[in-house]
Amino acid sequence: MRPAALPQTLGKILEKSEGLDRLLPHARSLVGLREQLAQALPPGLRKHATLANFKNGTLVIFADNSAVAAKLRLMLTALGDRLKTSGVEHTGIKVEVQPSEPPPPRRNKQAVMSASGADSLRQLSAQLPDSKLKTVIDRLADSAPGGAVADRTKP
Repeated sequence: MRPAALPQTLGKILEKSEGLDRLLPHARSLVGLREQLAQALPPGLRKHATLANFKNGTLVIFADNSAVAAKLRLMLTALGDRLKTSGVEHTGIKVEVQPSEPPPPRRNKQAVMSASGADSLRQLSAQLPDSKLKTVIDRLADSAPGGAVADRTKP
């Protein structure tokens, strides 16, 4: 099946479906408005903002993040004027933040101590009197790759 045939097939399905046939004119209108919005936006914002809806004369624009939303809000007057000159009659523009993709999951950082770092901790531990600090430093040095060292008396 050719990709170009898909919209026609989908359009025919929507026209034949009860209830959905009322949505088709609005959907077609939104597609046209989305293209006009893309032309009115600066090139750097086109990939980060899209038309979400047009209801009661108000254009609703989704921005990928709050920085894009702030830029759009600063340029609402100019954007509205550009859209009106291209034939889009509206009474207002509303900007909402709606990320297009969820942010990647945060990875927990895992620091790995080098052998020289562990040796330095062992040297420090050898100079300390018996205490909680010495015990903690010993445990930290033992957690390094290579594990515990049997003889810690040598600096």
